[in-house]
Amino acid sequence: MSGIYLTDPHHHQTVPTPAGSLALVQSKTKKKTSSNHTSITATLDVNPIWGNALVAMIGVSGDDPISFTTPSGWTLVLPSVTGPDDGNDMGIAFYVKVALQGEPAELIIETAGVSWDVSTLHIEEWEGTAQSSPLDKSNINDETASTSTTASTGSTGTLSQADEVCIAHCMLRDNDFDDPEDADWTAAFTHLDFSIMDRALPGADLTAAWAYNIVSATTAQTATLTGQNGGAEERLSGIVTLKKSA
Repeated sequence: MSGIYLTDPHHHQTVPTPAGSLALVQSKTKKKTSSNHTSITATLDVNPIWGNALVAMIGVSGDDPISFTTPSGWTLVLPSVTGPDDGNDMGIAFYVKVALQGEPAELIIETAGVSWDVSTLHIEEWEGTAQSSPLDKSNINDETASTSTTASTGSTGTLSQADEVCIAHCMLRDNDFDDPEDADWTAAFTHLDFSIMDRALPGADLTAAWAYNIVSATTAQTATLTGQNGGAEERLSGIVTLKKSA
């Protein structure tokens, strides 16, 4: 069997040769609006394929200081916490890993000794990605010092290689926005999913949305989302890129 070696806690595993092109395999979104919860779980429809890249994105709001733990085997990428607004902070984080043999479909993200008022967890599985180290660029853009209906991830900077997938997560502090369409995102980004989190607590409502763009150039990428039927809000957004397998 051809492939490369990945190290897990027990032994070396020879990973099957990856698919030739970048493609989204599956995704899943979970939200929680119960007060003072300390974890959120999202479960993919089927177990991830050995060697594929997994990206998890979490967005939260709460009246406690926000912090994130890192599940075993995952890499925490650019966590950002901002606020408070009306006594509530916002937090966002990305997690990346390469699926091992027998990778579970379930992912649990927990708080670190505090609680959240609303949270959403979105997971994506991608094939055709670099297996030893798929993550290339990442950026978090904190726009909570101003209000607008448009959220931006900021720029990835120049990509390291021509073939990559860019994955965007935009979050607005409101629950009045419609489900976005492709036209609401920067040209070339494809809308994938969104989640509305509604809490009675002032400032705790959130809308989160996700999109992606498969590129074939090293040009820096920025994703922007313009919400429809919502008011001008604080925003917190991010973007990561995954490299194609050689």
